[in-house]
Amino acid sequence: METNSAVERLHYFDGLRAVACLLILFHHTVTANMVEVLTAHHMKGLGDIIFNFTQSGVELFFVLSGIVLMKPYFTGVKTFNVWKYANRRFWRIYTPFFFAVWFAGFVIWINTFYPTWYSTILIDFTPESFARQFLLFNWKGDYYNLAWWSLQIEIVFYVCVPLILYMGKSWKLFPATVITFILSLLLQRLVLIYFPDQYSIDYIVLGPLRLVDYLLCFLFGVLLAKEDFNLRIAILFIIVGLILLVGAFWYMPFHHMSLAFLYFGALIIVIQSQALKSMLSSHIMVWIGERSYSLFLTHFSVLYLTNYMISYFIMERSLVYGIYSRVLGILLSFFTAMILFYFVERKQAHGLQTAHQFWPSLKA
Repeated sequence: METNSAVERLHYFDGLRAVACLLILFHHTVTANMVEVLTAHHMKGLGDIIFNFTQSGVELFFVLSGIVLMKPYFTGVKTFNVWKYANRRFWRIYTPFFFAVWFAGFVIWINTFYPTWYSTILIDFTPESFARQFLLFNWKGDYYNLAWWSLQIEIVFYVCVPLILYMGKSWKLFPATVITFILSLLLQRLVLIYFPDQYSIDYIVLGPLRLVDYLLCFLFGVLLAKEDFNLRIAILFIIVGLILLVGAFWYMPFHHMSLAFLYFGALIIVIQSQALKSMLSSHIMVWIGERSYSLFLTHFSVLYLTNYMISYFIMERSLVYGIYSRVLGILLSFFTAMILFYFVERKQAHGLQTAHQFWPSLKA
């Protein structure tokens, strides 16, 4: 039996979503500047660690998607109906995205037709490229909002859910991990050979075919939704993840695969720890986590807009420009996400704890 009760929603997963989206927001606002400063002071290694850690919010989101989407079906809280599932997923994902595209289109349009020195780093607005943004899948890579590349990968996972539900009940941890690991390596080589303009193992190409780098993230999310694991498994997978992380110096896709192992182990520890679950279930973490999709959809466009506005008053990239643009960008990113969530997204979601709060409650 399906229920919309907020009581049955595991709110510490919302807290983990908050962690993921804060990592990504931090990565897109200040990480590049930090890495530049650290590299200039001969601390490139530390800069690389910060860069990769903040970027790992993507892998955490993918693992969480597997858990949150599949757990109600594996536990029997929901019964699967293809039509209801597809209908709900479409409106849940596409409705906020539709409004985010219009906002992103405005930002690119104003940069194109009323340019400043900053505008040269963005693509130009055309009716054709604007129309393509609404399609979700972008094979040309002309993103009006660069964060949207990962949404395509998530949607492929959503499409595969009926098959995963049919096959996933028989999956066992170690065989499934080995098979998916090998499958990832094979698919990486195949897409590299047949679609070299869409995928590379040597540099980042932001497109749908990058799904082959993240198969383990979704697998581990599904397995965590299906059953509980002990701390010995967590430690083992964290060790494997660290080994793969070292291997990423020679084979770049190992980086994403290593993070899947690391987050799998970390989430087992979270699930086993009442203290961590309590902290992640705090009001502010849940409030941010429930707005994480709206924040994901709009924050890059907001950063483009704030950079553009400040470039009217500060004529070069400088420390002052960086401070003003980042502080204003972060504040407006949250405010824009709050607007999109309150007036659009919350109407498509169920079981929310903070749905009726525009601002976070200071009393909770």
